[in-house]
Amino acid sequence: MSTATAARLRRQRDDRSAEHFTPFHERSRTREPKLAYDLYKCAASLVALTVLRAYSIGSDNVPQSGPVILAPTHRSSTDHGLVMAFISRRVRFMGKSELFVSTRWCFWSHMGVFPVRRGHRDEEAIITAKTILDQEGAIVVYCEGTRSRDGRWPVQPHLGLARLALETGAPIVPVAIRRSSFEFPSRVRPLSHAVVEYGAPFRYEQVEVASRHQQWAVASEIMHEIQAMQARPNRRWHRRVAQHRTV
Repeated sequence: MSTATAARLRRQRDDRSAEHFTPFHERSRTREPKLAYDLYKCAASLVALTVLRAYSIGSDNVPQSGPVILAPTHRSSTDHGLVMAFISRRVRFMGKSELFVSTRWCFWSHMGVFPVRRGHRDEEAIITAKTILDQEGAIVVYCEGTRSRDGRWPVQPHLGLARLALETGAPIVPVAIRRSSFEFPSRVRPLSHAVVEYGAPFRYEQVEVASRHQQWAVASEIMHEIQAMQARPNRRWHRRVAQHRTV
């Protein structure tokens, strides 16, 4: 690890106590997101369809019921809304702990987001994710673990995603998001037909405790699958209208 990378990770570390985040985990484990989620999805869908002119491919690959892990790429702050916009079921997100300031009221918690402590191996976040999956819910875990600032591949895969896949046996739906609003250099017009492609679900044989070696192997496989999807060329808008009118 380079000195610059180590320094960046130290700056991102959240030194608040684990107890600060207990109310947020408790809410996520016991309550479903409702009004706040619906309001956010409505606004995000409007932006996706009008500003980003987004369309989806394969949204019917997302199971309508039962536990599922959606594993998208993460290059833009608009990715959360793009993932939500084209599927009917509610999804829950792992979110960076900086979003969770006041324990009295937090919009993100009411929207179904639960915290992951930056700079820590956060076991509480894993327990919350497993609880949601045990309740046959859907969660979103970005394959990079955080936003890729420059959008370059390869990036280090998120082992939490692999651990959840192995220890729950839940199906994984890889999601490639192309041409989201901040993906391109400033000289290129960014707001041009964002694409959200949902891949075919797959799963791994469930294990009681996933070893570090198993987590790395599975994380690399998932990342490779999403990279392959990410490399596919975008379809033209008129082909989207003809082929995906029902999405």
